[in-house]
Amino acid sequence: MFSESSLFRRWLCAVLVFSVAGCAQTTFRGKVTKEDTNGIRYYLPATYILIKPDYTKGEPNVTYWIGPDTTALYAADPYAFASTNTTELQFTRGYLTQAKSNVDTTKVASEAIAALDELAKVVLTTAAKSAQLAATKGEPKKPPQIYLFVVGTDGKLRTLFSPDFWWLVPNAGIQVK
Repeated sequence: MFSESSLFRRWLCAVLVFSVAGCAQTTFRGKVTKEDTNGIRYYLPATYILIKPDYTKGEPNVTYWIGPDTTALYAADPYAFASTNTTELQFTRGYLTQAKSNVDTTKVASEAIAALDELAKVVLTTAAKSAQLAATKGEPKKPPQIYLFVVGTDGKLRTLFSPDFWWLVPNAGIQVK
């Protein structure tokens, strides 16, 4: 149905399309209720007011304290497809205080293109060698030509035969005196 070169081109195009289509992000899910939700669990901060009565002075001692709001659980789900995602979540006393995400959707694509470049070099080199071998298969290489010199007893050259015409010389393997 498809020629070998056509299939290779289709395969190469598919690899190129999928190698440059990278995606990475961190999804923050609010109020997680299911246990099978992916991600790192965390709480948001809440301000708590602690009131202690001071009976000697006759007034209350009010203290503000920031801690985790344990009434609502959240999840941070970092993921990456054909890219890199470095997400840093910083926690203080159990609640999320800082989130940093460094996403690089080009790293994997550039590595894939570099790998495809190397693959293309190997494929082209192999194809060139195959073409060269195919071209020489039709014409077998001839061995070096050996000529038969027939010299008479007087030392003069009587006849010169190429290997194709040795059959014309009677006793070609015998030395002429």
